[in-house]
Amino acid sequence: EAEKKKAEAEKKKAEAEKKKMMQEGLKSETNNYKIKKYYFHKKYDHIAIVDENFPDNTIELIAIDGNKPFATDFRNYLNVYKVNLNLNNKEVNEHKIFDINDSFRSLDVLFTDNKKIFISHVSQSDSGFFHLNVDELIFNNGKYELDKIFKSKGVPPPMLPAQAGGKMVELDANFIFLAIGDFERSDLVDDIGSNHGKVVKIDINNKSYEIYSKGLRNPQGLYFNKNTNSLIETEHGPMGGDEINLILKDKDYGWPNVTYGMEYGANKIYWSLGNNGGAKYGRHEGYEKPIFSFIPSIGIKSIEMMPFENPEFSIWGGNYLFCSARGIYRAMLSEDQSRLIAYEIIKKKVCRDIAISPTGKIITNGLNVIIRDKDYKARHWVLIRFNQSFLCNEKGYGWWSILPIF
Repeated sequence: EAEKKKAEAEKKKAEAEKKKMMQEGLKSETNNYKIKKYYFHKKYDHIAIVDENFPDNTIELIAIDGNKPFATDFRNYLNVYKVNLNLNNKEVNEHKIFDINDSFRSLDVLFTDNKKIFISHVSQSDSGFFHLNVDELIFNNGKYELDKIFKSKGVPPPMLPAQAGGKMVELDANFIFLAIGDFERSDLVDDIGSNHGKVVKIDINNKSYEIYSKGLRNPQGLYFNKNTNSLIETEHGPMGGDEINLILKDKDYGWPNVTYGMEYGANKIYWSLGNNGGAKYGRHEGYEKPIFSFIPSIGIKSIEMMPFENPEFSIWGGNYLFCSARGIYRAMLSEDQSRLIAYEIIKKKVCRDIAISPTGKIITNGLNVIIRDKDYKARHWVLIRFNQSFLCNEKGYGWWSILPIF
């Protein structure tokens, strides 16, 4: 009896080890790479890549900060920096170039192909209304100054500057896209006289804009894929229902009428002004559906695409990487960008913003730089079944073996 129990225990142990090997093998196959991380012990709210010097292994950024917790005084200085990262000696050089003294939240910074700098942030008028602003930072006569490109309609008190969105992306030399949140006023999203809860297309030359799409709650990421002419957006749902959306002109993405998320609680006053709007929870009929919805939420944030031709993570070329409260994810979309094929988490560390250099280096707003471990060779696993009679057990079943291939 004791020998029988011992044999069963050994069998279970062998099965567990085999399962572990399979999981490790699949993980190695899926991850493709082992990564290295550099920590520069500096943190900003948002970043944009200005330049990468490949021979010197340096990266130049534009960075902004200025957010405070909602429990503190909202009015902040929004600071703008030029930042240089040296990956050889692990040094960071920071130079403050401008500040905005009437900002309530820093939302995004954009550096265009024509070397223009745009900053989005929330300000408050003398009457207490909150506005989302897009300003161009211009160097003129030896100093930087702001030129107002866009100012949203005002949201009256007592609402806070939350769920503002504010992500920007360049369309071409003349236009940028801006994603505006509902500012916790879901009743404004379906209002054609309001630009809240919408993506707007801004002419940066004459400062006019048009509403491109609507039905957004709290957009956190925006990326324009020039290879497919696709506009990809990420946004926070309510409790559950974070979304990745393919944004199409004149389409409605449902908020506040439908959502795959659920309501937060029973405070009807809060919900009437904030997040409810009569939504049909767990449903999305009658509106544009997301490419993918995360249930439960992951706190999805900024999204970028890995360059197709890059020496760092060549297998990931054309894949998307996005930040979240759970870490950095990699996602593969279908060729027409309408379907999520697969995703994985590549780093379990929260980030708000992400940028990818031309050579494929990944940088977060916390100045974590992720590169490929070039000394690592991926180990792939193959599952082989031996059916020859001399490898069969007494019942005639073939044995399975897992072999590593280097």
